[in-house]
Amino acid sequence: MSCRWIQPRHLTAMNNQMAHVDNILNRWIKDSIPSWQKILRESIETDDIKRKEYAEWMLKDVLKYREE
Repeated sequence: MSCRWIQPRHLTAMNNQMAHVDNILNRWIKDSIPSWQKILRESIETDDIKRKEYAEWMLKDVLKYREE
């Protein structure tokens, strides 16, 4: 089996794609936080424990949101 090296131009293209994916993910996180905050408020108002726990998990562990 021969060893093949990735050419620099391919590495540059892959880095550009990863930067694009990071931008998309960061945008999704930023846009999702207000929706999950609303779901959390509504679940507290309606005493929906499961929904509240899920919203808290999304905000804390998935979106890494911390109240300021």
